[in-house]
Amino acid sequence: NPYQNDLLPKKLNIKGILWENEFKLYWNKIEDVDKFMIHIYDLSNPSSKVRVLKIDKDQLSSDGSENSFQIKDLEENHTYSINMFGMNRYGMSPPSNVINIKL
Repeated sequence: NPYQNDLLPKKLNIKGILWENEFKLYWNKIEDVDKFMIHIYDLSNPSSKVRVLKIDKDQLSSDGSENSFQIKDLEENHTYSINMFGMNRYGMSPPSNVINIKL
């Protein structure tokens, strides 16, 4: 199992709130993570590529024990599947849980 390395970031547990055309993603704060990567799949458009957002820690909103990030530019009447990874100098976390949202 490639995820057994203790130096890799732990798996993120994500949840979110949809408000108008923006989706606010929340996840547990984890030590030893330098960057985050969000994968957004447009399930309404089979030919679309995965949209990848790379986020530095300073782009996050932080609230107590959670981080959050606002995903914009989502299209109405589309269904999206979102998951997330934490990254550090040793590599990438296992993929988070998956959230499906419909606008």
